[in-house]
This record gives sequence, C-alpha cells and structure tokens, in this order.
Amino acid sequence: MARAQLAALVVVALLGLARAEPAPMSAWASGGYLSRASDSKEVPSAQALEEVFGLVAGLDDSAITVLEGLVDAQQMADERPTVVVVVASSADTTSPAVAAQLEALTGGSGSHLQLPNAVHEGGSHPVFAGLRRSAKHMTVKALGDCGPSLAGAGQASATTLRAELEAAAGRGQPTVVVLCPGAAADLAVTAHGGTVPGGEEAQLLAVAAQLLAELAPRHLLVHVPHAGTALAAGSQQAGMRRQLLGLHPKDAANRTGNYTICDPTCQKHVMWFQGLIVLVVILLALCVGCSCMHLIDVPTRFPQAGEASRTHKD
Repeated sequence: MARAQLAALVVVALLGLARAEPAPMSAWASGGYLSRASDSKEVPSAQALEEVFGLVAGLDDSAITVLEGLVDAQQMADERPTVVVVVASSADTTSPAVAAQLEALTGGSGSHLQLPNAVHEGGSHPVFAGLRRSAKHMTVKALGDCGPSLAGAGQASATTLRAELEAAAGRGQPTVVVLCPGAAADLAVTAHGGTVPGGEEAQLLAVAAQLLAELAPRHLLVHVPHAGTALAAGSQQAGMRRQLLGLHPKDAANRTGNYTICDPTCQKHVMWFQGLIVLVVILLALCVGCSCMHLIDVPTRFPQAGEASRTHKD
C-alpha cells in the first residue's frame, strides 16, 4: 500500500506543466525551526516544500536556497520533527473562517513562517511536487480528496488523523500526513443562511492544530492552497495574498522588511548592476576617444632631415 501511494504521489507530481499560479505557503512549528518571519519575495512553493521535507527526512544533500535565513537547519537536524501535517487545499479563495484560523495559528505557535507570494508551475499540487525527492525516506499518508491517483487513501477526519499521529510515534522515520479538503463538501453555513467556501478546510486546520497540541510530538503544520486548475484563480488569489500579508498586525516589520532591507541576493544584484553601469561608461569613453583620434587631421608624410637643412641654407 505504501509503495502504491508513493507511486501515486510521483504520478501526481509529474502531471502536465502549466503557467505559474499563486500557492502561498504558511507553516507553524512546535519548536524554533522557523524564523517567525514573512518573506514577500516570489518563490516557488514546491522548492520551498522540497527543502522543508528534505530537512525533515534528514537528507545529506539538502541545500537551503529559497528558505535561506527563514529556517534553522541546525535546529531541525538536532531535533528532527517526527510529524509533518500538511493541509493541501485546492480552494481558489480564502474564506473568513480559514483566515481566522490562520491568524489564530500564527499567534499561538512556537515559530512560524509566511510566504504569501509563493507560486507553483504545473497541474499537480505543490505538496506532491515537493515530496518527490524525500518521500521514500519518510512515511507519507494522504487523507481526503487528493485526486483520482490517490483515491481510497482514507477520509480526512479527526479520527483518521488521530490514528495516523498515534501510529507515527512508533515509526522509525518521520511521518507526513497530507490532508486534502473535499471541494464538494467545502461549505460552511453562515448566520444569515448563506454559504461560504472554506468550512472543511478551516475545520481540518483546527483539528490538526488541536491534535498536535494534545499529542505533543515534534511537528510542523503546513498550509498550502493551490488553485492551478480553477478558473479566474489569479484575481481570487490576490485577496488571499492580502489576507496572509495582514495576518500579523503586531509584526509589521516582518512584512515590510524585504522592502527596506537588502538581503545578500539583493546586494549581489546591486553589485552586478553597478558593474554594468561602469562597463557602459568605460566603453562609451573608449568610443568617443577613438572617434576623436580618427577625426584628427595630421600629415601622413614628413620631409627628411637632409632636405629640410638644404632648404634652410638656401
């Protein structure tokens, strides 16, 4: 069964490519694995997840590039999380219930990370793309409506999630539980009798947080929505980005730091740009100098010294 699920994950991850779609990523940890920051750069969410899963799996060749400065690799190597719970939503907008749950999780976690401008290319969910390299080093369980390739993996409920978390304590390797809210049942009734999307997604986030706090394993809780196959996803995901950027009113410096502080990548870009300007100025000066030398009108033949002396005596 485990091999079949692993093969299904690979199939889902290798589905056809598409243009980059918003896939904002939020993560919360029981320990100091994350930097309590919000990074507003546009980064590939699949690569960010691949780096997280690589650290959890303990891969020797795990290189931190996208999440450099945002995760504590040494802390994660010393006290590796035993459980990673991922809510892999396919919703094309963030409901008020989900936004409230995200804010509650951010305020009560040991450490957290926000990547509101993360994107993903491809028809598969970035969670399954991020698991390609490290899935064979961990126990991966998919619960809920994760697509036809993962049908029959189990229902995403509090009972099944508790069973997986309790079973993870006896395994010799980390466990990744992917929760996929069902699109058809993803409705919650409001006080006015209407419906809003996000009911099951918000409930899964709340249940996952409660069970992780109750069972208290070393863990990461990750939320990644991706509506690459939904219509008009771009305009609807813009609201999701604004909500994620505004989750932490008390931590405005984290949201604006990337606009006021030049990180090493930014400094490298500035150095290259300065070098390009200097090169253009030098080339321009050379061109002007060569043009001036070409325009100087000087004789090409000069009289010999003997002829000059005889002419002077005469």
